Amino acid sequence: MKTETLTSAARTDPGSRSNNQDSYLVAPDLGLWLVADGMGGASAGDVASRIASESVRESCSQGESLVAAIEKAHENIRGSHVRGIGSRTMGSTIVAAQLDGSDYEIAWVGDSRAYLWDGKIKQLTRDHSWVQRQLDEGVITPEQARVSPDRNVITQCLGGSFENKLVVDTVRGHLHEGERLILCSDGLLRDLSDEQFANVLERNAGGSDDELAANLIEAAGGSRASDNVTVVVISQRGYARSTGKRVAFLLGMLVTLGILVSLAYFGSEKGTWHEQIQKWLNAE
Repeated sequence: MKTETLTSAARTDPGSRSNNQDSYLVAPDLGLWLVADGMGGASAGDVASRIASESVRESCSQGESLVAAIEKAHENIRGSHVRGIGSRTMGSTIVAAQLDGSDYEIAWVGDSRAYLWDGKIKQLTRDHSWVQRQLDEGVITPEQARVSPDRNVITQCLGGSFENKLVVDTVRGHLHEGERLILCSDGLLRDLSDEQFANVLERNAGGSDDELAANLIEAAGGSRASDNVTVVVISQRGYARSTGKRVAFLLGMLVTLGILVSLAYFGSEKGTWHEQIQKWLNAE
Protein backbone atom coordinates (compact mmCIF):
# COMPACT_ATOMS: atom_id res chain seq x y z
CA MET A 1 0.00 0.00 0.00
CA LYS A 2 1.34 3.43 -0.97
CA THR A 3 0.79 5.93 1.86
CA GLU A 4 3.79 8.28 1.53
CA THR A 5 1.70 11.46 1.37
CA LEU A 6 -0.68 10.46 4.17
CA THR A 7 -0.48 11.49 7.81
CA SER A 8 -2.68 10.26 10.64
CA ALA A 9 -3.36 10.30 14.36
CA ALA A 10 -5.81 8.81 16.85
CA ARG A 11 -7.21 9.71 20.25
CA THR A 12 -9.60 7.95 22.61
CA ASP A 13 -11.21 8.92 25.91
CA PRO A 14 -13.47 6.87 28.21
CA GLY A 15 -15.52 9.99 28.90
CA SER A 16 -17.50 9.80 32.13
CA ARG A 17 -17.60 6.00 32.01
CA SER A 18 -15.42 3.79 34.18
CA ASN A 19 -13.95 1.79 31.32
CA ASN A 20 -13.27 2.28 27.63
CA GLN A 21 -14.82 -0.29 25.31
CA ASP A 22 -13.54 1.44 22.16
CA SER A 23 -10.48 0.27 20.23
CA TYR A 24 -8.67 1.81 17.30
CA LEU A 25 -5.95 0.85 14.85
CA VAL A 26 -3.43 3.03 13.06
CA ALA A 27 -1.36 0.89 10.68
CA PRO A 28 -0.02 3.04 7.83
CA ASP A 29 2.31 0.18 6.81
CA LEU A 30 -0.85 -1.68 5.78
CA GLY A 31 -2.70 1.42 4.65
CA LEU A 32 -5.22 0.51 7.35
CA TRP A 33 -7.07 2.52 10.01
CA LEU A 34 -10.14 1.61 12.05
CA VAL A 35 -12.37 2.32 15.02
CA ALA A 36 -14.31 -0.39 16.87
CA ASP A 37 -16.92 0.23 19.57
CA GLY A 38 -17.54 -2.76 21.80
CA MET A 39 -20.69 -3.73 23.68
CA GLY A 40 -21.81 -6.48 26.01
CA GLY A 41 -20.90 -5.24 29.46
CA ALA A 42 -17.78 -4.02 31.20
CA SER A 43 -16.08 -7.40 31.02
CA ALA A 44 -16.81 -8.06 27.37
CA GLY A 45 -17.22 -4.92 25.23
CA ASP A 46 -13.55 -4.03 25.32
CA VAL A 47 -12.69 -7.66 24.51
CA ALA A 48 -14.94 -7.64 21.44
CA SER A 49 -13.56 -4.38 20.04
CA ARG A 50 -10.00 -5.55 20.63
CA ILE A 51 -10.65 -8.85 18.82
CA ALA A 52 -12.18 -6.90 15.94
CA SER A 53 -9.15 -4.63 15.66
CA GLU A 54 -6.53 -7.35 15.94
CA SER A 55 -8.39 -9.75 13.65
CA VAL A 56 -8.82 -7.20 10.85
CA ARG A 57 -5.17 -6.22 11.06
CA GLU A 58 -4.01 -9.83 10.86
CA SER A 59 -6.28 -10.64 7.91
CA CYS A 60 -5.27 -7.54 5.95
CA SER A 61 -1.59 -8.24 6.60
CA GLN A 62 -2.16 -11.60 4.89
CA GLY A 63 -3.62 -9.94 1.83
CA GLU A 64 -7.33 -10.45 2.48
CA SER A 65 -9.78 -7.79 1.33
CA LEU A 66 -11.17 -5.34 3.87
CA VAL A 67 -14.66 -6.85 3.67
CA ALA A 68 -13.33 -10.40 4.09
CA ALA A 69 -11.23 -9.25 7.05
CA ILE A 70 -14.28 -7.76 8.78
CA GLU A 71 -16.35 -10.88 8.10
CA LYS A 72 -13.60 -12.98 9.66
CA ALA A 73 -13.51 -10.69 12.70
CA HIS A 74 -17.26 -11.29 13.06
CA GLU A 75 -16.70 -15.04 13.20
CA ASN A 76 -13.75 -14.68 15.58
CA ILE A 77 -15.85 -12.70 18.05
CA ARG A 78 -18.72 -15.19 17.80
CA GLY A 79 -16.42 -18.11 18.53
CA SER A 80 -14.24 -16.53 21.19
CA HIS A 81 -16.56 -17.21 24.14
CA VAL A 82 -16.26 -20.94 23.37
CA ARG A 83 -12.56 -20.57 24.15
CA GLY A 84 -13.36 -18.80 27.40
CA ILE A 85 -12.76 -15.29 26.05
CA GLY A 86 -15.40 -12.65 26.69
CA SER A 87 -19.08 -13.55 26.68
CA ARG A 88 -21.71 -14.94 24.33
CA THR A 89 -23.53 -11.58 24.19
CA MET A 90 -20.56 -9.36 23.33
CA GLY A 91 -20.24 -7.58 20.02
CA SER A 92 -18.66 -4.60 18.33
CA THR A 93 -19.33 -2.04 15.67
CA ILE A 94 -16.52 -1.20 13.26
CA VAL A 95 -15.58 1.39 10.67
CA ALA A 96 -12.35 0.83 8.75
CA ALA A 97 -10.48 2.68 6.03
CA GLN A 98 -7.93 1.15 3.69
CA LEU A 99 -5.93 3.43 1.43
CA ASP A 100 -3.64 2.79 -1.50
CA GLY A 101 -2.12 6.13 -2.33
CA SER A 102 -5.07 8.49 -2.45
CA ASP A 103 -7.70 5.85 -3.26
CA TYR A 104 -9.71 4.73 -0.26
CA GLU A 105 -12.24 2.09 0.67
CA ILE A 106 -14.41 2.51 3.74
CA ALA A 107 -16.16 -0.54 5.22
CA TRP A 108 -18.41 -0.62 8.24
CA VAL A 109 -20.88 -2.52 10.42
CA GLY A 110 -23.02 -0.77 13.02
CA ASP A 111 -23.08 2.94 13.85
CA SER A 112 -19.41 3.91 13.99
CA ARG A 113 -18.94 6.46 11.24
CA ALA A 114 -16.62 7.83 8.57
CA TYR A 115 -16.65 11.44 7.39
CA LEU A 116 -14.88 13.33 4.62
CA TRP A 117 -13.69 16.90 5.16
CA ASP A 118 -13.02 18.83 1.95
CA GLY A 119 -13.91 22.28 3.25
CA LYS A 120 -17.31 20.99 4.26
CA ILE A 121 -18.36 17.88 6.15
CA LYS A 122 -19.80 14.85 4.40
CA GLN A 123 -20.91 11.64 6.12
CA LEU A 124 -19.68 8.67 4.07
CA THR A 125 -21.36 5.90 6.07
CA ARG A 126 -24.98 5.10 6.88
CA ASP A 127 -25.72 3.74 10.34
CA HIS A 128 -26.99 0.20 10.71
CA SER A 129 -29.50 1.34 13.30
CA TRP A 130 -33.20 1.44 14.05
CA VAL A 131 -33.22 5.24 13.95
CA GLN A 132 -31.58 5.25 10.50
CA ARG A 133 -34.33 2.94 9.23
CA GLN A 134 -36.93 5.34 10.59
CA LEU A 135 -35.17 8.22 8.87
CA ASP A 136 -35.02 6.33 5.58
CA GLU A 137 -38.74 5.60 5.80
CA GLY A 138 -39.58 9.21 6.67
CA VAL A 139 -41.05 8.24 10.03
CA ILE A 140 -38.91 10.73 11.96
CA THR A 141 -36.91 13.87 11.17
CA PRO A 142 -33.14 14.31 11.71
CA GLU A 143 -33.93 16.54 14.69
CA GLN A 144 -36.10 13.80 16.22
CA ALA A 145 -33.41 11.21 15.50
CA ARG A 146 -30.85 13.10 17.60
CA VAL A 147 -33.00 12.81 20.74
CA SER A 148 -34.71 9.50 20.01
CA PRO A 149 -34.63 7.01 22.91
CA ASP A 150 -33.85 4.36 20.28
CA ARG A 151 -30.77 6.08 18.86
CA ASN A 152 -28.46 3.48 20.42
CA VAL A 153 -30.33 0.50 18.97
CA ILE A 154 -28.28 -1.01 16.14
CA THR A 155 -29.52 -3.59 13.66
CA GLN A 156 -26.24 -5.46 13.26
CA CYS A 157 -22.79 -5.71 14.79
CA LEU A 158 -19.76 -7.95 14.70
CA GLY A 159 -20.29 -11.04 16.83
CA GLY A 160 -24.03 -10.69 17.19
CA SER A 161 -25.80 -9.60 14.02
CA PHE A 162 -29.54 -9.24 14.41
CA GLU A 163 -30.05 -9.81 10.71
CA ASN A 164 -30.09 -13.17 8.91
CA LYS A 165 -26.58 -12.52 7.62
CA LEU A 166 -23.95 -9.92 8.39
CA VAL A 167 -23.82 -7.21 5.72
CA VAL A 168 -20.60 -5.20 5.45
CA ASP A 169 -21.30 -1.96 3.61
CA THR A 170 -18.59 -0.18 1.65
CA VAL A 171 -17.89 3.08 -0.14
CA ARG A 172 -14.91 4.04 -2.27
CA GLY A 173 -13.40 7.38 -3.18
CA HIS A 174 -10.30 9.46 -3.79
CA LEU A 175 -8.71 11.60 -1.08
CA HIS A 176 -7.53 14.81 -2.72
CA GLU A 177 -4.80 17.14 -1.55
CA GLY A 178 -5.72 18.88 1.70
CA GLU A 179 -8.70 16.60 2.42
CA ARG A 180 -9.24 14.50 5.52
CA LEU A 181 -11.03 11.32 6.57
CA ILE A 182 -12.40 11.10 10.11
CA LEU A 183 -13.36 7.76 11.65
CA CYS A 184 -15.20 7.84 14.97
CA SER A 185 -17.25 5.89 17.45
CA ASP A 186 -20.83 7.05 18.01
CA GLY A 187 -19.76 8.73 21.25
CA LEU A 188 -18.29 11.65 19.30
CA LEU A 189 -21.63 12.82 17.89
CA ARG A 190 -23.72 11.98 20.93
CA ASP A 191 -23.11 15.37 22.54
CA LEU A 192 -21.71 17.22 19.53
CA SER A 193 -24.00 18.76 16.91
CA ASP A 194 -23.22 18.57 13.20
CA GLU A 195 -22.61 22.33 13.18
CA GLN A 196 -20.17 22.12 16.12
CA PHE A 197 -18.43 19.21 14.42
CA ALA A 198 -17.95 21.21 11.22
CA ASN A 199 -16.75 24.26 13.16
CA VAL A 200 -14.01 22.26 14.89
CA LEU A 201 -12.86 20.84 11.55
CA GLU A 202 -12.79 24.29 9.98
CA ARG A 203 -10.85 25.86 12.86
CA ASN A 204 -8.27 23.07 12.70
CA ALA A 205 -7.96 22.93 8.90
CA GLY A 206 -4.28 23.85 9.03
CA GLY A 207 -3.43 22.04 12.25
CA SER A 208 -1.93 18.62 12.84
CA ASP A 209 -3.94 15.41 12.85
CA ASP A 210 -3.27 14.91 16.55
CA GLU A 211 -4.46 18.42 17.41
CA LEU A 212 -7.66 17.87 15.44
CA ALA A 213 -8.36 14.52 17.11
CA ALA A 214 -7.74 16.00 20.56
CA ASN A 215 -9.92 19.06 19.86
CA LEU A 216 -12.77 16.92 18.54
CA ILE A 217 -12.77 14.81 21.69
CA GLU A 218 -12.64 17.92 23.86
CA ALA A 219 -15.55 19.44 21.93
CA ALA A 220 -17.54 16.25 22.54
CA GLY A 221 -17.03 16.65 26.29
CA GLY A 222 -13.68 14.97 26.87
CA SER A 223 -13.67 13.31 30.29
CA ARG A 224 -17.22 14.61 30.81
CA ALA A 225 -18.61 12.95 27.67
CA SER A 226 -21.56 10.65 28.22
CA ASP A 227 -19.89 7.80 26.30
CA ASN A 228 -16.48 6.57 25.21
CA VAL A 229 -15.16 8.74 22.38
CA THR A 230 -12.61 7.65 19.77
CA VAL A 231 -11.38 9.56 16.73
CA VAL A 232 -8.97 8.65 13.93
CA VAL A 233 -7.85 11.36 11.50
CA ILE A 234 -6.25 10.63 8.12
CA SER A 235 -4.97 13.52 5.99
CA GLN A 236 -3.76 13.77 2.43
CA ARG A 237 -0.72 16.03 2.80
CA GLY A 238 0.46 15.81 -0.81
CA TYR A 239 -0.68 19.42 -1.06
CA ALA A 240 2.38 20.74 0.76
CA ARG A 241 4.77 18.70 -1.35
CA SER A 242 3.17 19.55 -4.66
CA THR A 243 2.97 23.21 -3.67
CA GLY A 244 6.69 23.20 -2.92
CA LYS A 245 7.41 21.70 -6.31
CA ARG A 246 5.24 24.29 -8.03
CA VAL A 247 7.03 27.13 -6.22
CA ALA A 248 10.43 25.73 -7.23
CA PHE A 249 9.23 25.41 -10.82
CA LEU A 250 7.99 29.01 -10.90
CA LEU A 251 11.23 30.31 -9.41
CA GLY A 252 13.15 28.40 -12.04
CA MET A 253 10.98 29.89 -14.75
CA LEU A 254 11.57 33.41 -13.41
CA VAL A 255 15.34 32.90 -13.37
CA THR A 256 15.23 31.56 -16.93
CA LEU A 257 13.09 34.50 -18.02
CA GLY A 258 15.55 36.93 -16.44
CA ILE A 259 18.43 35.34 -18.33
CA LEU A 260 16.51 35.53 -21.63
CA VAL A 261 15.64 39.18 -21.06
CA SER A 262 19.28 39.98 -20.30
CA LEU A 263 20.45 38.17 -23.43
CA ALA A 264 17.86 39.97 -25.49
CA TYR A 265 19.08 43.31 -24.12
CA PHE A 266 22.70 42.56 -24.89
CA GLY A 267 21.68 41.32 -28.31
CA SER A 268 19.85 44.54 -29.17
CA GLU A 269 22.57 46.83 -27.79
CA LYS A 270 25.76 45.07 -28.83
CA GLY A 271 24.85 42.55 -31.51
CA THR A 272 23.34 39.11 -31.18
CA TRP A 273 23.84 37.29 -27.94
CA HIS A 274 26.04 34.59 -29.47
CA GLU A 275 28.21 37.26 -31.04
CA GLN A 276 28.61 38.93 -27.66
CA ILE A 277 29.54 35.65 -26.02
CA GLN A 278 32.14 35.06 -28.74
CA LYS A 279 33.66 38.47 -28.04
CA TRP A 280 33.91 37.61 -24.34
CA LEU A 281 35.63 34.33 -25.19
CA ASN A 282 38.07 36.05 -27.54
CA ALA A 283 38.85 38.62 -24.85
CA GLU A 284 39.95 35.81 -22.58
